[in-house]
Amino acid sequence: MAPISTANSGRCPAYSVLLRRTKAPMMPGMSDEEVEEIIRLDGDDMDLKQLARSFPTGPGPVRVEKHGDSHYLFRQSEGSREDSEVLVDGADTLAEMNAIMLAGDPAFRPPTIGGISQKLPDGTFRTIRNATVQIQSRTAMFPNVRLIGPDGKVIENKGPTEDQIVLELAAKHEPFRRALIIFGTSKHDWGNLYKVLDAMRDGHGGLSGLKSKNFVPARDIDNFKETANSPGAIGLEAARRGSGGSSEPKMTLVEAQEMFRKLFQGWIQELRDRDNS
Repeated sequence: MAPISTANSGRCPAYSVLLRRTKAPMMPGMSDEEVEEIIRLDGDDMDLKQLARSFPTGPGPVRVEKHGDSHYLFRQSEGSREDSEVLVDGADTLAEMNAIMLAGDPAFRPPTIGGISQKLPDGTFRTIRNATVQIQSRTAMFPNVRLIGPDGKVIENKGPTEDQIVLELAAKHEPFRRALIIFGTSKHDWGNLYKVLDAMRDGHGGLSGLKSKNFVPARDIDNFKETANSPGAIGLEAARRGSGGSSEPKMTLVEAQEMFRKLFQGWIQELRDRDNS
């Protein structure tokens, strides 16, 4: 999978460490040439738990697990690679996962790369490089959902989770993956949301194609564009600093952020329906 370059490369915490590869014991199904890369994640404990629940051990080359007091992102790659390749791919993968979570939960706080780890022969993990990021704590509760069979025993879900399915869809649809990476790495301001809109437009054959899907009212997209492109409405935050445009914002930034979550939700459902047809 080719890495995608984003405009904030070098500034996002996900890019703030020099990556090193470690060869861990292979998971079932891995070939002799595959290397498992282990990245320690930092963030609020609730968000890390949500990420691990959404991307657990199972099908696919990416998973999040808790070992000891830390959560780790595990990625499979075909053989040894340059550090720069591992860095870009690891940051892109985390960005996709964060964006998928944000599309469903605006309160989710994206974890960041906290360090590069290796698994020791005794099964413990050692961090070989640290990165410091500021984390604000919050508390919340979410249910531990279990399916109980007629015999009273817990039914283990062996298939991929809903979010794992979305991550697999991103690997098949480049504009969708690009939109996720921008949404997952960038501050959700007018300019960056406009970049997400550009990717969504590419994924639907143009703006008219996106509007025709009715993920959100077409007028909402027009209001976003008019506001985002109007220095008279939002000043220097405008995405396109030309002349003209509205002198008053047609929507607030909070409304724009919610619109994009709905756009993602609609797009995800469309891709799932198409993939299942």
